[in-house]
Amino acid sequence: MLPNWRTLRNEPLLLVILLVALGLYAKTFVFPGISWDDPEMVFSNKAVIDFDLKVLLTQPFVGNYTPVTMVLYALAYKLFGDWAGGYHLLNVLIHLLNSLFLYTLTQRIFQCNPTALLAAIFFLLHPLQIESVVWISELKNILSTAFLLLSLHYFLHQIQTPNPKHFLLVILFSLLAFLSKPSTVVLPALMVLLLYLKNKKIHLSEFVLLLGISVIALFVGLNTIHTQKADHFINYAHFYEWPVRIGLAGFAIINYFQLLILPVKLSVIYPFPAINTLNLVLGYIALGGIIGFIVFLWLKQSRQWLFIAAWLVVVLLPVLQLLPFGEVLFADRYMYLGVVVMGWAIGTLLPEQFTPTNWLAGGLAVLLSIGTLTRVNDWRSATQLYKAILKIYPNEYVTLNSLGVEMMNNHLDSEALHYLNLAIKASPNNYKGYFNRGLLALKNRKANAAISDFNKVLSMYDYTKAWSGRAAAYLLLQDYAKAMSDAREALKRDKRNTKAHFVLAACNDAMGSIETALKEYSTCIELAGGDPDTYLGRAIVFGKLRDYKNAEADLNAAITLRPDFYEAYYWRAVVRINTGRSGCEDLSIAAQHQFAPAVGAYQKYCP
Repeated sequence: MLPNWRTLRNEPLLLVILLVALGLYAKTFVFPGISWDDPEMVFSNKAVIDFDLKVLLTQPFVGNYTPVTMVLYALAYKLFGDWAGGYHLLNVLIHLLNSLFLYTLTQRIFQCNPTALLAAIFFLLHPLQIESVVWISELKNILSTAFLLLSLHYFLHQIQTPNPKHFLLVILFSLLAFLSKPSTVVLPALMVLLLYLKNKKIHLSEFVLLLGISVIALFVGLNTIHTQKADHFINYAHFYEWPVRIGLAGFAIINYFQLLILPVKLSVIYPFPAINTLNLVLGYIALGGIIGFIVFLWLKQSRQWLFIAAWLVVVLLPVLQLLPFGEVLFADRYMYLGVVVMGWAIGTLLPEQFTPTNWLAGGLAVLLSIGTLTRVNDWRSATQLYKAILKIYPNEYVTLNSLGVEMMNNHLDSEALHYLNLAIKASPNNYKGYFNRGLLALKNRKANAAISDFNKVLSMYDYTKAWSGRAAAYLLLQDYAKAMSDAREALKRDKRNTKAHFVLAACNDAMGSIETALKEYSTCIELAGGDPDTYLGRAIVFGKLRDYKNAEADLNAAITLRPDFYEAYYWRAVVRINTGRSGCEDLSIAAQHQFAPAVGAYQKYCP
């Protein structure tokens, strides 16, 4: 049976814990998103903003094919727009719902209300859960878990009382889980564990069901590997030989146990450890211990403990970096569904005659809440989060690089340069630090410095954005031939590269090819929704063609997007003067903010 009001009425402490969790996470409703993945997933995602269902259902995003999650983002955008608090609220509500699903699932699995309550407390309040709940981009994690738990609920129904409705619901929720996040492909293995725990023989209907879901899971897994490779999320810097990867997997499990039992010094990034004999031996010892423990439980026919141990291994298996992806060996968010084993284990250890469970549950809730309350504050902003990571890992390259970009976006360019230099020093063979330092130089119109950094990038890696970045630097130097050549190289690699189209547009405009410039500017706007510079560029081209109506429309769009874009005010005044109207108001705004051409024009046209 799924959770309902009777569930909370029969277990009032669960309602209290739910309210505590809501209170702990409520402060996130005023937090912004962060620069890691949130713009690509939501706030700068044209498919989400435009509710482009075809793209949402067919294209991968940030290395994963997650169409169900992306459609939910698009629906949320209709409600919340750019208000990050709405997405935080969505994550929190699904997290609370998942705890109820888990509570009732645990009741059915273990036939024990205290164990179910303890499982819900750890799931709701453990500090490891913060990353999944507070990070907007991790909607895929909590959403896929909701569908996974629903699938397990109906699978239990099916093996107890076979029914075509349950059969179809298992398939439906399994598909929704896979299409929300690919790591849920472990679902068939969890179903097998349930069969083992319940000591159920597999009948034909269950066999067909498991086989069908396993085939779908295999297809999803293979597609994910292909997508990760295509989107460059496979980390070849950590593509070690198999003996090393296996040792690192064991080392990761050691750290997961530590974080589960003693959640201190939590970080969004835990750097890869040194590849040395000690760490690899520790990893192999951990794996040997786990395998030995599971074999021991199998021989002892200790079904409940074997279920708990195997559950943790299964949910971690896709993220043990046996196929390396991303920049970290282990992460808090990968334990979202694994945290529950602590509640199961404590509940199983409790003697049957032990009655003061509420005191135990309340004490655990208080301890976990203190840790969660402290950790949530680190997510107040991207800058706060990255600095919190650097307090623990001061030379962590990804964070130094990201903090440099964050400072650049906040127009703190000297601090941006400081962090980007530190990032390059920490990892001189990683192209991203040089690329972002090139962007910073480009922003400050230091074309030669930008070209030098982009050259360094291209000597390491054929990076499309470095081609378009260097094209923009050559444009600054008015070296149109080199700018256009690099822009075309970028477009060979990515036809949707808007920066390359912008450079071609500006070069053609400067060289007098007005119609081609207009076409390229329009392509930029079509691909990315336009930005102020693109609208301004196209407006100037429209002006040269004496199409003042469209020129003014583009200038209006530029000013709407950037209200302090004083060059656009100046050109809108020019358009209005050319059509017999007064441009004095716009000239006054631009002149007051020291846009030089506007000062003289204001004196001439607005005596």
